[in-house]
Amino acid sequence: MKEVREGEWIKAKYRVIKRFPFVIGTLYYTEYHLGQEVHTRFVHALDLHLSGKNLNFRSLLERDDQVFFPISEVLVDEDRELLFQVFRHLEGTLLAHYLGKHAPLSLKEAIEFGRKTVRHLLRLYDVGQFTLVHPQNMVLTSARSLRFLYGGERGALPKGLAGSGGENTRVNQMYDSYTVGVFLYQMLTGKNPMAQGLTIPSVSCYRNDCPFELDQFVLRLLSLDINKRPGVEEMADFFDWMTERLERRLGEKNE
Repeated sequence: MKEVREGEWIKAKYRVIKRFPFVIGTLYYTEYHLGQEVHTRFVHALDLHLSGKNLNFRSLLERDDQVFFPISEVLVDEDRELLFQVFRHLEGTLLAHYLGKHAPLSLKEAIEFGRKTVRHLLRLYDVGQFTLVHPQNMVLTSARSLRFLYGGERGALPKGLAGSGGENTRVNQMYDSYTVGVFLYQMLTGKNPMAQGLTIPSVSCYRNDCPFELDQFVLRLLSLDINKRPGVEEMADFFDWMTERLERRLGEKNE
């Protein structure tokens, strides 16, 4: 596999302006010419050998448009051994950039983002698709919706340490639970729990406004014992409950 450097071209069509770190593969910011006009696009590159043996390119284009940003085309460079997915115009801010500027977030905002993320996971489970919960893979739109970049049909593309994501197994769900926990911890503390060692300090060690139930729930999500981690339905119920609790608390303060 040979990565594309800044200034080089992807399939003689997209010139790389900048490379970004990404949860899997590489994300490129590129420009292309349409007549006399110059347009920009984000392009994701993945090691071609990591994709499924019988990869159907059309399946990469047919992703849930309520969860993912649409892909305009898929390109293969066999010399570089790379699979490229070209996104349509992205509107919004990469969540990794947003958290870098604003974390730790308020309880209300962190729970809002967590709730939206888990609702997306529930929807993807229902339609046989997957994604990776990671701020580098998420975009916050101007309407404050969350959309994912990488993901799609289960089994077509790799899903990190959970393998291909080919089956909706407990292993896949527990992997998602852990990534939601990491995401929630980062939003609430501004720190990466994976850099904290084997014993992760609770959220309440960093902020005094964290409810006990939320504190314990985050620790369950991050537990090394996968049997202690909540499934996606329990996560959805918890975020609904916590949202109502925070709204009641705000209402009581305003009375």
